[in-house]
Amino acid sequence: MKILLITPKFPNDLARLFNLTTTPFGGWIDGLVNNLNKFDDISLNIAVFNKSNEDSINNKTFDNINCFYINYSKDAIKTFFKDNIFDVIHIIGIEHAYIKNLKDYLPYDRTLINITGIQYEYAKVFMSKYNKFNEIKNPLLHLNLKLQNKIITNRGNVEKEVLRKANYVVGRTDWDKNSVLSINPDLTYFKCNETLRDVFYTHKKWKFNNCEKHTLFVSQGASPIKGTHMVLEIVKLLKKQFPNVKCYIAGEDITKSKSIFTLLNANYASLIKKLIKKYNLKDNIVFTGFLNEEQIAEKMITSHVFLMPSSIENSVNSLQEAMILGLPCVSSLVGGVPSLIDKDSCLTYKFDDPQDASSKISLIFNSAQVASFLSDNGINRIVKLANPNTNTNQMINIYKSIVGDNNEN
Repeated sequence: MKILLITPKFPNDLARLFNLTTTPFGGWIDGLVNNLNKFDDISLNIAVFNKSNEDSINNKTFDNINCFYINYSKDAIKTFFKDNIFDVIHIIGIEHAYIKNLKDYLPYDRTLINITGIQYEYAKVFMSKYNKFNEIKNPLLHLNLKLQNKIITNRGNVEKEVLRKANYVVGRTDWDKNSVLSINPDLTYFKCNETLRDVFYTHKKWKFNNCEKHTLFVSQGASPIKGTHMVLEIVKLLKKQFPNVKCYIAGEDITKSKSIFTLLNANYASLIKKLIKKYNLKDNIVFTGFLNEEQIAEKMITSHVFLMPSSIENSVNSLQEAMILGLPCVSSLVGGVPSLIDKDSCLTYKFDDPQDASSKISLIFNSAQVASFLSDNGINRIVKLANPNTNTNQMINIYKSIVGDNNEN
C-alpha cells in the first residue's frame, strides 16, 4: 500500500533533510512514522505543506521514507495531487492553517482524517469560564484575545467543511467521536489509540523516594486553553500548606516575551506576569525553556505530580507520557480525558475548581501510598492504551479497509 501522511511537521530526523527547525512537539507523529516504516508492504510517504510566496515541491528520501516539502503559493498543491497518486492519504489533524488550501484538492474517497485537536470545540472555551482576564484593564488585551479566538473559530469552520465532505475519520476518544459524528453522521469512524515517543517506553520509571517533593510538572502553558492562569490559582492555594511548592512549566518563559503586545500589556503573557506578581509566586513558578523528549521524561520522573490544567483537550499525549512513566497525575476532566484514565490511574477535577485541584494534589503530596497507587495504575493503563504493536496493526487494518472499499467500488 502506498500511504501518504500529511503532517504539520516532519519527525526531527526528516526535518533536518530540509534544514528545518526541529521541535519537541507532535512527538507521537514520530512514533506512528517509525512503526509504519517497519512494514515491508507499506510504501511510506510524508508531506509537509508550507504557505509561501513561491511554488516548489522538494522531494528527498530517508530510511525508505519518501518526503515531500511543498512550498505553495498558487499551483503547487494542485500539481502535487495531480502528479502523485496514493492508496490512502492520511491527514494528521485538520486544525492547521494549510488545510484551508488543501481541502478542495483531496480525493475524499481515499482520505483518512485523523482527529487531533478540534478547533470548533476549542473556540467555545478559549476564554474559559473561570478566568482572570479582567485583572488587566486594557481593551487591547481583550481585543487581542478576541482576535485569537476568531482565528480559532475560522479554522473550526474549515474543519466542519472538511468533515462534511469526509468519508473516513480516525480518532481515539468518545469526545472526538461524538463531536465529528454530530457534524457528519454518515462518515465512517475508526478508533485507534496513539503510540507515544520511543523514550517513554524505555525510560526508567518514577519512584517516590527519588522525586523532588512538593513539585508539579506542566507540559506547556503559552495559550489560554492550556490553563496557566488556573495553574497560578492552584499553586496560590497549595502555597498556604506547602510554602516550598514549585511548579515547572515546560516551554519558554512567556512573561519575558518581548513582543509588542507584551510591552503594551495586552496579551496572555501580560496576564500571567501580573498574576505571578499579585500572588507572590515568583519563586514558585519556573518556566523550564524548551525540552526535548529525553529532558521531558527526566523532568517527569523527578517531579512529584503531573498537572494537566487545560480547559479543553482531546487525547492528551503529555498526560499519557506522564502516566506510563509512573508520575502521579491530576487532570482537569475535559474533552477526551475520560477515555484515557480511570479513577485509580489519575485524580480529576473540574477545570473551574482550583480548590478541588489543590485538594487532590495535596492528597498526593501528603501520602506516599496514594502516590504509589496512582503510579502503578497509571503505568498499567497506558501500557495497554499506547501499545505500539496493537496501535500500528490497527492503523494498517484501517488502511486496508479503505483500500478494500475503493476496490469494491
